[in-house]
Amino acid sequence: MSDTFGGLIGDDGRSVYRLNKALYGLKQAGSQWYKTLSKALLDFGWTRSRNDGCLFIREDANASRSYLLVYVDDIVVVTKDKAEYDRIRTQLNGKFSLKDLGEARSILGMTVERKDGVTSLCQNGLVNSILDRFDRHFPVLVRTTPFGKATTVYSGEASDWERKVYQQCVGALNHLAQWTRPDISAAVSFASRHSSNPGPEHFKAVGRILGYLLHTADHRLVLAGGGDVKVAVYSDSDWAGDTTDRKSQSGCIVKVDGRTVAWRSKKQEGVAKSTMDAEYVALSEAVSEMAQVQKLCVEMKVFDGDKKPVAFCDNQAAIFSVKNPIQQTRAKHIEIKYHFVRDLVERDELEVRYIPTEVNAADMLTKGLTKHRHSDLLSLVGVGVVGECPNPVKLPTPTV
Repeated sequence: MSDTFGGLIGDDGRSVYRLNKALYGLKQAGSQWYKTLSKALLDFGWTRSRNDGCLFIREDANASRSYLLVYVDDIVVVTKDKAEYDRIRTQLNGKFSLKDLGEARSILGMTVERKDGVTSLCQNGLVNSILDRFDRHFPVLVRTTPFGKATTVYSGEASDWERKVYQQCVGALNHLAQWTRPDISAAVSFASRHSSNPGPEHFKAVGRILGYLLHTADHRLVLAGGGDVKVAVYSDSDWAGDTTDRKSQSGCIVKVDGRTVAWRSKKQEGVAKSTMDAEYVALSEAVSEMAQVQKLCVEMKVFDGDKKPVAFCDNQAAIFSVKNPIQQTRAKHIEIKYHFVRDLVERDELEVRYIPTEVNAADMLTKGLTKHRHSDLLSLVGVGVVGECPNPVKLPTPTV
């Protein structure tokens, strides 16, 4: 902030300006803006979500619901009634200075596309920006998969410039992986582990991700689906996948009505003693990821809460351990925090089903795959060009 009064310090050498309101750019500005906007929305009859502080819900006399999403000073309104939309806009415009951009076509860098009744989210602009910025620093070769074999720790010493450009590129890729491209999540997760000291092998690994993006720049997250399960999570793990410390990689995909809405690829905190251990931990982490989505859907009345969420796992031993807590011999060493899945199953709040590995969408988020296997899973995850992603496969019946 520039000083327009000739000095911030008074005669005592300790006096400073006292602000009557927050200034844009200061540390507290974001918090103060949210408090101001939140108070105004509550005065207008909106209710803040219990599961997401950026979501506000309002219900009219006809039990028709409207939703308002806030990201700093960007606001998205979702409503079926044009008159209600005009009312919301008038109320907000009377309190703040607004610019109505019409139907949502771009949100936080994501392009919203609607074609043949199917909505998709695309970030090809960000993909092209990443390629233009970093392709000269990495050996970019066009690839049909983003991930090969796991890399090892670099024994040499990377320069400051190499660390900087590597971290910048991985950071940009991580943003892309978290928003619309779950197909590169595992590759970015492995690449990020070497950000403190990247070597030639790691630059090649990142170059492979860039080459894959060059090959699939027009891919998007297609929100098309349907099925007999409202909220489902698919979990998988790659046992001892990290060749450095032999820790396993967990992966999960959360779907609502067959549409991918959340995903995660992360290295497990401890070393698993067996495949069952790794799958058990991955299942627990997947259910944790699904919990908020389930609560949010119930609160938004996307569907009634009487239908239990389903967790899919491709390891029978892990499923048996969840459903039969008496058998403690093989799982007694597992951290207590991972056993909450058993409690949910006992209270009949969660159903755990077996799913064959061939149709487990989460397999993509744990390790590198072959070209054909990767291509098959893209359609199950919902990544591709509109029209290429088929309906979800028939889910297996519950196993006893």
